[in-house]
Amino acid sequence: MKPSYKLLLLFLAIQSIGFAQDYKQRLHTIDIKHYNLSLAVNDSTDIIDANMQINLKFRRIVNEFQLDLVNKDTVSGKGMTIDSIYQNNVPVDFIHENNKITIKPKHPFLGIAYTYSIKYSGEPKDGLIISANKHGDRTFFGDNWPDRAHHWIPCIDHPSDKATIEYHITAPNHYQVIANGHPAEKTNINDYQDQYHWETSVPLPTKVMVIGIARFAVQEVGTIHNIPVSTWVYPQTKEQGFTDFAIANNILDFFIEKIGDYPYAKLANVQSTTRYGGMENAGNIFYFENS
Repeated sequence: MKPSYKLLLLFLAIQSIGFAQDYKQRLHTIDIKHYNLSLAVNDSTDIIDANMQINLKFRRIVNEFQLDLVNKDTVSGKGMTIDSIYQNNVPVDFIHENNKITIKPKHPFLGIAYTYSIKYSGEPKDGLIISANKHGDRTFFGDNWPDRAHHWIPCIDHPSDKATIEYHITAPNHYQVIANGHPAEKTNINDYQDQYHWETSVPLPTKVMVIGIARFAVQEVGTIHNIPVSTWVYPQTKEQGFTDFAIANNILDFFIEKIGDYPYAKLANVQSTTRYGGMENAGNIFYFENS
């Protein structure tokens, strides 16, 4: 092996060890139980306005702890800017730099649940892909794999850390919204906006916590072993999409009978426009739009 390759492999190994240690340290410090994301999108800009409430417990007493969130850079103008952070109802000090939020908790105790509310906004560099689909229609799709969720949500962005999540998504009312879990509520905000509330009961890693916002044609395919199955495709291709995804009932039935229970509240097969193509997100599988 050439010396340059040996040095490269050694560098990558050292980087991987440091990466693992960073997450292990944080996972030994806090235990995130639940994310509650309120997020608003619009058609005027690619800027999102959001508030994330994170329910957590401390595993050890610390003066500070860290979460992942890409900060706004001065070159592209993309990234997130934090307006405020509250611990329960008390403002706390924080530093947001190098794509990390360092939070200074007030009087943390072990075994007590705390809620940290993070109000922020910005244009995502990645993770939440805001673009036009193959038909020229505007779309918003989460594309978090493997660790890109922190481009648009504050979190511990590592596959080993799981939590439940709920979403309150406000969007122009010509869109529909799909997300993990089951639909809890849809509210008409005004003549122009609707809000969708989705929530999960199964803890998930951040890489499969996603939303999809687009003009969809939606078909309820059926219910298999109490699991509702649906198809979400672009209206221009609904005839082909409804036909192609109709086989999901038989496939889900086969896997439940032969392998075991399906763990999620629903199975939605979704035509999507993302960075890398399809992704096996929890309860709503995103397929490449040309599939």
